[in-house]
Amino acid sequence: LKRKAAKDIKTKMIQTHTLFILGAGASKPFGYPTGPELRDRIIEDVFSEDIVDALSMCGDDIKYFNQELKIFRRAFARSGRYSIDRFLEHQPKFMEIGKMLIARILISYEEDSLLRNREENWYMHLLELLEVPFETLHLNNTSFITFNYDRSLEYFLSKAIEDKFTKSPKESAEMMKNFPIVHLYGQLDPLPWQEKNGREYSATKNLTHHLMAAPENIKLISNERDI
Repeated sequence: LKRKAAKDIKTKMIQTHTLFILGAGASKPFGYPTGPELRDRIIEDVFSEDIVDALSMCGDDIKYFNQELKIFRRAFARSGRYSIDRFLEHQPKFMEIGKMLIARILISYEEDSLLRNREENWYMHLLELLEVPFETLHLNNTSFITFNYDRSLEYFLSKAIEDKFTKSPKESAEMMKNFPIVHLYGQLDPLPWQEKNGREYSATKNLTHHLMAAPENIKLISNERDI
């Protein structure tokens, strides 16, 4: 019986070392935009107030930053570029505004409820493949490389571990070390269990401070390609 139980556990885990490589489509089922959709959201007149607040934290002229934002949006709309990354490669003067807008738009999708939709929810399917007791969960041989800035995967997995096994955030964070997730071009912010001053998975909390950090947290493909 013990041998049978051990065999059953093995058949429900990922034993072969499996690396997931994630592009923009990986986050699409959870509301996040693809590259062209992100372009459309950036050009729309949304989140201007949040961006201007972050840009003007040093007490500079708000009217000036409002004007800069309008100039940026007009230039991007007329550039013929689908990708904000490609546009910013040739327009470094807009780098700060561009990265803040990327962050603000992606943060607006940080809603827990969007991760619970059953349609095309590959996060839930992944959990089914990792279906073992907590004590053997770490034996799953799984890791991730993502081209995305969003933090939906690590948030989903950490919360699933907490709620499924009735564990504390600390215990869940410790288990998450067994599932390395590498963001090639940075991420919006670390989660609270990743860093002491990390930001909660939320579309509204402490926005100005974190938008100011966006130019440092977010790397463009051209920035990192040589590395």
